[in-house]
Amino acid sequence: MRVKVVSCFALFSLIVAFLMPGAAAGGWASAALVEDPDSITAGKPFTVRYVVRAHGIVGHELEGMRTSVQFTHRETGQRVEAIGKDTANPTVYEVTATLPISGGWKWTVVIHNFLSDQAIDSPMPTLNVTETGQPATGFAQGSGMTTVVTITDSGFPPSSLQIQAGEVVTWVNEGRMAHQVAADALGFETSPTIQPGEAFFQTIVKPGTYDYLCPPHPFMTGSIVVT
Repeated sequence: MRVKVVSCFALFSLIVAFLMPGAAAGGWASAALVEDPDSITAGKPFTVRYVVRAHGIVGHELEGMRTSVQFTHRETGQRVEAIGKDTANPTVYEVTATLPISGGWKWTVVIHNFLSDQAIDSPMPTLNVTETGQPATGFAQGSGMTTVVTITDSGFPPSSLQIQAGEVVTWVNEGRMAHQVAADALGFETSPTIQPGEAFFQTIVKPGTYDYLCPPHPFMTGSIVVT
């Protein structure tokens, strides 16, 4: 009988997620870490736990969701996939995986909508995987030059900027809501959730154009051209 109750609540939660403001923008749900994972060693299994929130709003955690996870190595593009599982806490999900090589791994929680064939990708903070007793391989050190992007609740001014390879870009959240910066490009590091008053920075060393967004609020977009 408990399975039926959870399933009904899951259906109700999902309907509420769609009816809340912003659903039309496509950001009806996003995932967030319950806690930062312990140190991750290449070739050894690890487990991370996460919640799924309607529009990324704390207190609007969704039960009974079906999730999967995709990990991508930032340097080689190697991919690992795993299926998310339920835990004793109905609003918390977990995934266990083994990442074969050290370095930075981008990962995404795919939230499947059981009301349709649609799914939404929720980028998660980049994972740092090490060899036993060895530091993780990373990208080249930056030049020391810094460009600041302001995060508001409506965008990323300046929404478009050009920098040189090796410069540091810092995002400062001056809004009233939590936000995130993420891009598909492997050379772009996905941020954790940036709370109001907090900042996130990264060094971009590979030339190219990086189009990024805030996953919980996908109408917020920006672009960085690295020369």
